[in-house]
Amino acid sequence: LVEPVLGSLEFKDVSFSYDGKELFHELNLKIPEQTSIALVGPSGGGKSSLVSLIPRFFELDSGKILLDGVNTARLALNDLRNQIAIVNQEPLLFSGTIRENIMLGRLDASEEELMTAAKESFVLEFALEKGLDADIGEMGNNLSIGQKQRLAIARAFISKAPIVILDEPTSALDNDSQEFIYQAITKMMQTKTVIIIAHRLSTVKHCDRIL
Repeated sequence: LVEPVLGSLEFKDVSFSYDGKELFHELNLKIPEQTSIALVGPSGGGKSSLVSLIPRFFELDSGKILLDGVNTARLALNDLRNQIAIVNQEPLLFSGTIRENIMLGRLDASEEELMTAAKESFVLEFALEKGLDADIGEMGNNLSIGQKQRLAIARAFISKAPIVILDEPTSALDNDSQEFIYQAITKMMQTKTVIIIAHRLSTVKHCDRIL
């Protein structure tokens, strides 16, 4: 890969099977850098499987996926996965502080970068009272679901990964939390390639394309 990595993706004749069932047959899809695409459809339709192919959690039956024109199959897994930040429906958080959990996105980030990520993801909205050094509890038990999501998004911001995958980021949130997440995702769309798995139209209405 040539630095800086821009984050364009292309699926070329991608076929993939899971549990003996073919999910994709010669799929072709182009996602230019710094664009956003929403994957919408019923459960079991292959949305999560599609995004799991990008960091090579599964291998293709045939075809190839290109990152900035380079076949991802030829990249070291660590090099490939460093270009991708993933925010799951239930974020993986660790015992420790807000600061420590954000910094897991990039351990060498500066204090200024940390504060920017916390601001852009609206973590500062709930961290002001106790500060970034507040303990979040085991698996983030001291936080609400919406706060956990914002913390995971802050980690994606600070990572500098050009590609962000969001898997149902608002499905379990109340309206107030959803609004914070929408605003954070909209900010992310300005600088990153964003792929969102969603059921709700409100989640994807700002995306460049819906698949």
